[in-house]
Amino acid sequence: MISGKASRLALAVVLVCGLIGPAMAVGAASVLKSRMTGAQIANDDGGAPRGTGQAAISVNRDRGRLCFEIEYSGLGGKATGGFLRHGGPGELSRPAVVLFSTRAASPVSGCVSNVPAKTLSAIDERPSSHYVDVTTGEYPKGAIRGQLRGSSTTDQELEGPPSGGIG
Repeated sequence: MISGKASRLALAVVLVCGLIGPAMAVGAASVLKSRMTGAQIANDDGGAPRGTGQAAISVNRDRGRLCFEIEYSGLGGKATGGFLRHGGPGELSRPAVVLFSTRAASPVSGCVSNVPAKTLSAIDERPSSHYVDVTTGEYPKGAIRGQLRGSSTTDQELEGPPSGGIG
């Protein structure tokens, strides 16, 4: 007779094995995060002094897609754009991926399709060499900014932004 503890362990193994197979068949996505502040803005105009935010970015190379969710506060108004850029702390660069380019209240989320494989690989393999920034009407060169940091995860959903299913 199997003890209660042993049977619970066996059930857990069966459940985990049942979940891993479908997840691996669908694809893996890396989830990258960023904590943003106005103080991290590197241009001469500076950023929003009270601006803070956080971003979650999921990179799905198999689907050529990047999904995002950005929350912010203290910007003095709605965001007018969100960008993922290649560059280290203090560096300025052009957008690698335009996340959104319309006025948006916090939180803002979505997915960008048809991102070049080379771009997704660079972001996924060297997240700390990339940053997210958010612009506003008052701070068109950047209100808040933060470097990416990473951790890989796998998700069966792969349908939407990071909170609702990794893209």
